[in-house]
Amino acid sequence: MAGGAGAVAALFWLTLGSTMPGALILVQVPLFAMGLAMGMIPAVIACGVAFLIVLVTTFGMASGISSGMFALIAIVPVLALLHFTLQSRQGADGSVEWYPTGFIMTWLSALALGYLLASGLYFSGFDGGLEGASANFLKTRLSAILTEFPAERIDAVVTLVTRFFPATALGIWQVTVIIAGILAQGLVSRFGLNLRQFPPFSAFTLPQWIGFALVGCMIASLATGEIGYLGRNGAILVAIPFFFLGLSVIHAISRGWRGRGFGLPLLYLLMMFLGWPALIVAGLGFVEQWFGLRRRFAAQANDQEED
Repeated sequence: MAGGAGAVAALFWLTLGSTMPGALILVQVPLFAMGLAMGMIPAVIACGVAFLIVLVTTFGMASGISSGMFALIAIVPVLALLHFTLQSRQGADGSVEWYPTGFIMTWLSALALGYLLASGLYFSGFDGGLEGASANFLKTRLSAILTEFPAERIDAVVTLVTRFFPATALGIWQVTVIIAGILAQGLVSRFGLNLRQFPPFSAFTLPQWIGFALVGCMIASLATGEIGYLGRNGAILVAIPFFFLGLSVIHAISRGWRGRGFGLPLLYLLMMFLGWPALIVAGLGFVEQWFGLRRRFAAQANDQEED
């Protein structure tokens, strides 16, 4: 079963990996499912089989999908997140305590931040560093696609997008990995094969150090040059867990509200089409991390019930 899951993942990567948006979800779902249903060793076997198939198939190719990229964006996050997901301990009351969901997501952001810093180090010898490499990449791609657009307009778009291009690419990658994990957990849970249960979304929490990491990135973003560029993009990557924490706050405090069934879908639609409401939600998550809005709201609600 582990070998079959790896073969399916490799097939999806080889056939859809470079052509279909969101194909990474299809690649990672069978890999995640093996770990969530059968444990770490079957997941390692599945990932190993997938990597070997991609390596053999693409070996010696001058272009196309590389096995190294497959390992970095598909296999490494699966194994890293499963390592934490499957950790548990016995609580004081004898129950099983699983590694918190928010902590798992935080490690994914840490991995994305590591990729960002590694990219900055790799392109440090290039003209303009990572920012210059991003601008050259975008200009080459857009010039090939928008052949009828004048060069001045393409340059203007490149200048605008380059500012947050690494964070955009890595942020989309983070969300894609999260979706793949959620779908895999839903799949194995449907057949009763899941090794662990996840707490309700309203109980989502983050470790304290992620707040200091966000503050550090924001301070670095005030610098000039490559440090400022990395800090600006790193702050966005570290803010993604706070976005989910903000959503959990909204889910928690809106429980019992009459308009909840209409308000929550409306919020998701606004974030999808406008974008900027997501910044407010992330800010709400940052406030929750330091001031405990859910705890204060729950205490206030209990006081009102007693009165």
